[in-house]
Amino acid sequence: MQFPSLIGHAAQLYKLIKKSNQSAESLASEYFRSKKYIGSKERKFLSELVFASLRTSSLIDYISDHILQSYPLQQSDYQKEIIACLSTCIIGNNEQYFTCEHLIQPAFGCSSVHEGIVNTLMQKADLSSEAAALWIDNVCNLYQQLSVTAEQYADGLHNDIDTFSIICCMPKWIIESFQQSKMNNRSILTLCKSLYKSATVGIRVNSLAISKEAALQVMQQYGIRCRVGQYAPDAIILLERVKLQDFPLYMNGSIEIQDEGSQLISLALNPEFDWRILDYCAGAGGKTLHLAAMQQDQGEIISTDIEFSRLRELHFRSEKAQLRSIHLVSMQSKSSKDKKQKPLSYYIDMCDAVLVDAPCTGMGTVRRMPMIKWRLEPKHVQKIVEKQSDILQKASEFVKPGGILIYATCSLLKEENGDIVQSFLQNNPDFIPDSLYHAYPQKTIEALGITETQCDLSLFPSIHGTDGFFVSRMRRNA
Repeated sequence: MQFPSLIGHAAQLYKLIKKSNQSAESLASEYFRSKKYIGSKERKFLSELVFASLRTSSLIDYISDHILQSYPLQQSDYQKEIIACLSTCIIGNNEQYFTCEHLIQPAFGCSSVHEGIVNTLMQKADLSSEAAALWIDNVCNLYQQLSVTAEQYADGLHNDIDTFSIICCMPKWIIESFQQSKMNNRSILTLCKSLYKSATVGIRVNSLAISKEAALQVMQQYGIRCRVGQYAPDAIILLERVKLQDFPLYMNGSIEIQDEGSQLISLALNPEFDWRILDYCAGAGGKTLHLAAMQQDQGEIISTDIEFSRLRELHFRSEKAQLRSIHLVSMQSKSSKDKKQKPLSYYIDMCDAVLVDAPCTGMGTVRRMPMIKWRLEPKHVQKIVEKQSDILQKASEFVKPGGILIYATCSLLKEENGDIVQSFLQNNPDFIPDSLYHAYPQKTIEALGITETQCDLSLFPSIHGTDGFFVSRMRRNA
């Protein structure tokens, strides 16, 4: 497929996702299934281009609106979206958040991205090659002007928050939320620009099945480029996107896909082998599986969720990993179908530790799911915060005297993080903050710079390279 046609398809998918309330991932999958003539290499290029465009939507849409005034395209329902996708190719390559030269194929009819952009402009805007070069320069100059204003705002030399929001590719109200959390504008800009890029894929080695060193060796034998994680002892980071579904270590449960930041949540609990643990919002069970491995499958882990159907995947994954310490319990029912399994209410005041990985906005995962930030509104946050407070309060009832309570989210918003914990501690004087310093392994403490009195941790893509996470450790008075 020629490059101009690829841009046309990218524009179509970009517009489709922006107008829909469905997830970008499901819409992209559905789109590609409906167009079987698009080959795997074309799909890879289109997927990366469209998702890079979605992550930087406010920026490229602003540029599109301005460029269209001077350079209207031939009649098309996707004029703005075509310019937006071309802008991603130009700015993304210059700023190194969408480097796609390696994706160019001979079948695209060009030897470089620049040549492909010129060909597209010649075909869709009826420009000469010289005029196309000027068009590209205009995009670069417009981006540069916006960047200068944003830099001045970050340094306190300008008060144009609207332009700052455009360059940050973040709704203004979220920028203001960051500011209210005492984050300075330079840090906000650095954080938001780090969200331009696609996220890395984290792997957790199942230490019960294989050592990290052996897993690395097998992955290298299969030509999978990867490195050791910086913070979590069982973490491996993939350096390129790889389909793991048919990879032997993934198929037999020796490795799991789990962001390194997510692994640090389980590590914050630091369970002893014989502890009874309640994973109150277990979902697909990534942290449940990690906890079982940390306990060498010798403890008792009760996994539940508001939506019990979400635990189906955990059942499959625990079976695959041959774990016997995990028990699924419905949150709603007062009795269990399995007569040997006690109802959830039985465990009130009886758990050594409770993990609350609370439902949240997911703002820490916007590199993977960029439409989250564009669809989110303040009223949504308020509803989620109320739900989080209620969940944490109910989950705390299961912690026995002297036991540990962990609260965590994959959000960057203080309303969902520190504010929730602070409110909970004020209303529950029998719980106190508990230091992470004595929970984490020494190498993790050193890598993260954890202090002896530090009881919570915020992870940022801009600083740690992980998804955005928050975790707080508390203890119930004995």
